[in-house]
Amino acid sequence: PNRLVIQNFRGDTLQKFPNYLKFERPKTTISNSALVSKFSRYKDEIYYKFPYSDTVFLINGSKLEPRYIIDLGKFKRPDDWIPEKGLQPVADYSKHGFYQFSFEVQEMDKYLYINAFSTGRFGGHTRSFLYDKSIDSTIFIKPAKVMDKVYVNGFENDFDGGQPLMPEWISSKYTIGRLTYINSITQYPDIIKDKYKSKTIRNQLINIVKNHDIDDNPVLIVAKHRVDK
Repeated sequence: PNRLVIQNFRGDTLQKFPNYLKFERPKTTISNSALVSKFSRYKDEIYYKFPYSDTVFLINGSKLEPRYIIDLGKFKRPDDWIPEKGLQPVADYSKHGFYQFSFEVQEMDKYLYINAFSTGRFGGHTRSFLYDKSIDSTIFIKPAKVMDKVYVNGFENDFDGGQPLMPEWISSKYTIGRLTYINSITQYPDIIKDKYKSKTIRNQLINIVKNHDIDDNPVLIVAKHRVDK
């Protein structure tokens, strides 16, 4: 079978990429749709990441060329756990939520930012990694701690006391960032009075407003959510 088949919205096949693995075809064949997030762009090149592989491929004409092999260390799924050997992701992988089976990649000049997740029975865990292209090494990004007890995926925000930073987009200059918001406690003192708000969160909001430089960000949107009762 093919590793990747590209079709248009009409169902016309535009390109087929043969499978690079040699195996005995199982009784049931696994086929799944590749989301847009499984493709990534770096300069003039397009990359593809198969959900159950540790390899990032360069799409070069009619060929898939291995470009990066991502080693997730202790979170790497065993080599024998591949769909080509007849394992069903839902039936078998759901029992092993610790291992990371699928991840998305955003590439920068020096690093690859990797957002990985498992197919655990209850959704598993999401973890972040940083791959250094210059030394071919992967670093596990420890979850950031908020409210003194809850760990959130992403980089710890140590410059304004806000929520952890999770890269969500890549710029034309190949830097990654995230679109976030700032709650203004100056304009909306109800946040301070809300007895259901964590004291830690209130302090974080205070730090954000106090440390915010109006010239630091060209766009600042302050909003208050309205709850209809």
